[in-house]
Amino acid sequence: MKKNTYIKMTAPFRENNRAARKLELINKICTYLVFITYPVYVLYLCFTAGHMLALSIIAPFVGFIAVSVFRYIINRPRPYEKFDMPPVIPKDTLGRSFPSRHVFSAFIIAFTVLICSPSASPLWFTGILLAVIAAIIACVRVISGVHFISDVIGAFVFAVIEAYIVTVFFL
Repeated sequence: MKKNTYIKMTAPFRENNRAARKLELINKICTYLVFITYPVYVLYLCFTAGHMLALSIIAPFVGFIAVSVFRYIINRPRPYEKFDMPPVIPKDTLGRSFPSRHVFSAFIIAFTVLICSPSASPLWFTGILLAVIAAIIACVRVISGVHFISDVIGAFVFAVIEAYIVTVFFL
């Protein structure tokens, strides 16, 4: 992404405080939805399908740690750092942009629910809904200027790879 692209993409939100607040609200709501649904899902598994409980906890946990270490090593600057312009949503973290941990976490949780749930069950549809919410989070993170497009695509790819590994080796 070039500076001009960043400016054009974020300008409608930087120039309109109301739009910026809406974008920030969407980011918070979507993030909270994923991170509230996940413990409820794990709690549900405690009382119903215990054989998937360990996998549903271990897969996101291991992935989160791996992504955190990877992004610490890469330490890529964020768009607002690189272009010396404020992000639309409040953020002051330096570096650690690639891959997006928010996006990875949202997608791996969605994929875990999908993998561990019978198809066409209410839980499976919850996994689909979580994947849609994860995609919204990815878009918001880019539009708000806190991640590059490659950061969210990288996070998605990490989640897909982990979901594949879990499916092939543990199911």
